[in-house]
Order: sequence, then structure tokens, then C-alpha cells
Amino acid sequence: MKFKALLEQLHTMMDYISREAKETGFSEHEIQQIQLATEEALTNVIKYAYSDAEKGVVFIDCEQDKSGMFMI
Repeated sequence: MKFKALLEQLHTMMDYISREAKETGFSEHEIQQIQLATEEALTNVIKYAYSDAEKGVVFIDCEQDKSGMFMI
């Protein structure tokens, strides 16, 4: 999924990741842990990956491998 790299889009990004994690079968507690880690990472990407003059995009893909690892 493609998102504009803006802090205003962070909530939408987090909703997408949470929805994907829930569909994969994670508990609410596990989803909260996933949210905590990914919110920090996405905030850093949005704030520091692009200059103020140059705004970019963030691509997010979520999948679970055979071992059960949820990758974002």
C-alpha cells in the first residue's frame, strides 16, 4: 500500500497495519505491540527521510511467513 510521507497520514498507515495484523490472527495485545514499534519507525521515516522541500511516499506491505513471523 502506498501512502504520502506525511505525519497526517500516520493514523491511516497504522490502521492499515493493525487491520492486516488482525486479519492474520494476532491478539489485541500483540497488535498494540506491533503498533508501538511501527509508529516509531514510521514517524522517523516521515520526519527524517525527506527534506522539507521534498515530500515522498511510504510503501507498506504486511505478510506472515511460514514460521508465523509478521513482516511489515
